[in-house]
Amino acid sequence: MTFDEIFRRGHYRLPPAVVSKLMGAGRPVQVIDLGANIGLFGAYMRRSFPDACITAFEPHPRNAAVLRRSIESNGGKEGWRLIEACADSRDGSVPFSTTDFTTSRVEPSPAAAMVPAVDVFPFLDDVDLLKIDIEGGEWRLLSDPRFASVGAKTIGLEYHRHDCPDPEPGALAEQLLRQSGYATAKAQFKLPPGQGMLWAWRA
Repeated sequence: MTFDEIFRRGHYRLPPAVVSKLMGAGRPVQVIDLGANIGLFGAYMRRSFPDACITAFEPHPRNAAVLRRSIESNGGKEGWRLIEACADSRDGSVPFSTTDFTTSRVEPSPAAAMVPAVDVFPFLDDVDLLKIDIEGGEWRLLSDPRFASVGAKTIGLEYHRHDCPDPEPGALAEQLLRQSGYATAKAQFKLPPGQGMLWAWRA
């Protein structure tokens, strides 16, 4: 399903404003991939930008095992780094549900296991593209006071209803991005109710 979304249906098709920012970087594109899953977004970026340098966060052990194979098949470890931990606003550990391959997320549940969590903000100082798809964990990042000063030139954000402090997650996500100095555009890719995709770039 994820392969079909990305490579056939264009889930992560970059809008012109984002492409312009990335093409103007003047260096290998620096990508932070929060919620890397099995590496399909990373492979998509490597197809578009073969010399892209990617740092991928993925806490699900089975996903991470496949992601390592994706890295090896798409240029190897040089320029593509895996951090096997949950992207968060602080270091520590979090209860993480690993029963669902596509929607594993931070939540206390009988099926949850404690996994490492890493404060991602130190990784965001000099980033060309920040991709966020962490099944509700985005709200902890977007609401952190440090988010307004992150160095990411462009952002691809998939927002979710889970853990959202507002009944309108799309409106809140757009508001928080704009408050942090980003122009935004809604992706045309259709997702379930309460879930959506926003692109953002520094004006």
